Amino acid sequence: MTDLYSGVLEFYARQMPLMEEGRIEEYADTFTEDGVFEHALGWRLEGREQLIEGTRSGLARYAGKALRHWHDRFTVDRRPDGALDVTYLAMVSLVDEQGQVTFEPSCTVRDVLVWSEEGAGGGRWRTRSRFLRHDTSDMSRVWEGRLTGRT
Repeated sequence: MTDLYSGVLEFYARQMPLMEEGRIEEYADTFTEDGVFEHALGWRLEGREQLIEGTRSGLARYAGKALRHWHDRFTVDRRPDGALDVTYLAMVSLVDEQGQVTFEPSCTVRDVLVWSEEGAGGGRWRTRSRFLRHDTSDMSRVWEGRLTGRT
């Protein structure tokens, strides 16, 4: 189990910087071809094309800021079919050009990872589904640190 847990942590250590660095196609490739990214409030991206479009659109609001995802409290459970149920907590920090740091509200993320032989380079984990729920119900205050009252 230790090797599995370490492999899962390494997967996320490689996945999230792809998005943060704007390498959106490479980020989308860490999902299965039919992968789903869904938010508790009802939006849903299905398949890599929607994931690419939705991620590109979503990242536009962070222009001029350094974006970082911080993850903690991972649980990893193997399903009978070999897929993994992974749950973790996440926060997003933003640093503007003046060095001002803001945080978006924390969230709980539930992923299903599957082993995939797709593509070059042999097998690797891919996200089949991601479900995200922010720890606030007032989504108008989520983006760009508005939970702290900043606009």
